[in-house]
Amino acid sequence: MDIRYIGQSSVALYLSSEDLRERRIEAKNIDLKQAAELLDIEGWEYAEFELFAGRDSVLLIAWDRTLKPYSFAFDSFEEMLSAVSDCEPDHLSRLNCFGGQYILTVYPAKNRQPCNSLYEFGEFVCSSEGFALHLEEHGETIIAKNAVGALKKLLEA
Repeated sequence: MDIRYIGQSSVALYLSSEDLRERRIEAKNIDLKQAAELLDIEGWEYAEFELFAGRDSVLLIAWDRTLKPYSFAFDSFEEMLSAVSDCEPDHLSRLNCFGGQYILTVYPAKNRQPCNSLYEFGEFVCSSEGFALHLEEHGETIIAKNAVGALKKLLEA
């Protein structure tokens, strides 16, 4: 894997056909989850990226993501499922249990707000990285990554 840093906040990862074979990934079938996992391995867990898949190689361009967590409290699992039904999957979202409530923390894309159904079905708690870290340390983690995507899959079942 060839890694090239582009300034201080961007990186390009080029995976040749050999790199892809080593990781058991097909260039034409690479999905966003696999791409995100490659970035995680390289220490770019909190990044936005573009994926360019060729016939036998892949190019990933990633840049720092401005992190602004939004935490919402739900009294019931059913309310939370109703809330996420309209939301886009968020690779960084987390689900914790804290103080007898479900706390869903989402990280919307740059310059975007959380989906409206979170406000409709849940109670907005705060928008603080400190609170998100407090939840991680003192709450019970139910889903550590891609909570919105995992909850949406439950709706499909």
